[in-house]
Amino acid sequence: MMMASVLGDLEYEAFAAAESDVEALIVPAQTFRNWMHAYDSVSKFIYGLFIRKMSVITQLVEDVTFRGIDDRVADYLITHTSMHSNIRNTEERWRRFWRQLLSHLQSKPEQP
Repeated sequence: MMMASVLGDLEYEAFAAAESDVEALIVPAQTFRNWMHAYDSVSKFIYGLFIRKMSVITQLVEDVTFRGIDDRVADYLITHTSMHSNIRNTEERWRRFWRQLLSHLQSKPEQP
């Protein structure tokens, strides 16, 4: 959304949090827009990010709309486990999965 707002010259309040030390580069909006027009590699990279993010969001909406939780959990199991998995590693991944799921469910606003 931040990149889209910069490209569309719209205001968008942004927030970022890092879990470890990072270095950041803050680029003025006009400079970023100039780079998008001047450098083909920059515009390809940025539009590629948009396309990948939109694809993920579209797939998520389709999954939530048309597939039950049991199908989604089964797919997760098939994708993230194998007969050669270390049991401890699998257990830790499951814990992360359920923590993320519960966190997501708790963060959703209640419906009236």
